[in-house]
Amino acid sequence: MSQHYDKLIIDGNNFLFRAFFVKRPDKFVEGVNVTPIHQFLSMFKSVTNRFKPNEIILTWDKKLHPTKKNFRKELVPYKEQRVETEKTNELFNTISYIQEFVDALGVKTIYPVNMEADDVIRYLTLSSDESSLIVSSDRDLLQLVKSNVSVYLPNKDFIVDENNFETFANVKKQLFLLYKSIVGDVSDNISGLEKFGPVRAKALAEKIYKENHSDFITDDLSEEQIQIISRNLSVMDLERTETVFPEEYIFYKEQDDNFSGKFEPDELKNLFKKYGFTVFLTSFGEWNSLFNKNSLNSDLLSCISL
Repeated sequence: MSQHYDKLIIDGNNFLFRAFFVKRPDKFVEGVNVTPIHQFLSMFKSVTNRFKPNEIILTWDKKLHPTKKNFRKELVPYKEQRVETEKTNELFNTISYIQEFVDALGVKTIYPVNMEADDVIRYLTLSSDESSLIVSSDRDLLQLVKSNVSVYLPNKDFIVDENNFETFANVKKQLFLLYKSIVGDVSDNISGLEKFGPVRAKALAEKIYKENHSDFITDDLSEEQIQIISRNLSVMDLERTETVFPEEYIFYKEQDDNFSGKFEPDELKNLFKKYGFTVFLTSFGEWNSLFNKNSLNSDLLSCISL
């Protein structure tokens, strides 16, 4: 039986990548490839049904009103290996269509202004009295695990929490960011120390932590290596955004506080019809039961013929 969480925080771009590259035939409606949209919604419904949260919040990497460059790109060639192609452009264009459904479902969406979804997700985990489950296969987000925050890795079908963190990540929670700064992150184009694999990186992280070398200066490291660790830590540590760009958090809070969306059954049905999602129409009662917080009798509604 799945554990209940107050908040389900979904990494939209990560979720969409998984939906987009599922091996299923493309289907076009009015010039739009609806296959990844259908897959995204199926996954969205499935994860909601599994964890049945009190609240769902979706985040995207899409920036609203950007005024500054992401500071991470000034420190390293951050994510620059991710070359845009016709396929990835199609993927990003799919977001606007998915958002139509998300709005009709009454699900809150929060965007970054200059940073990215990871920063929004950290903001959403700051509450000390709510349990949160982050849904993403991005392991950088494991740094957010604490007593009331867990991460669900869909690609592994595994929940990482405080109790199993070290077993899964191979390092103690307090060493995770330091370890990642030493070993680097190929997926984000962040180079670590040369010839430092997982075992050696873990040993170095443990030594730095044990000897309390907050400046990373040890006999084992050159000045260049120390600079690499310090730079990588600045890029990877999600807490840094709150310090460097506190206005980001003000923007997140404004979106959070001003959200007034609600479940719109007629709009959702119209969208299902428009894009030919007949299987969703026939199971509309299930959507109502999961997303309509004002539903008085979801079981009865699920029996009504549309």
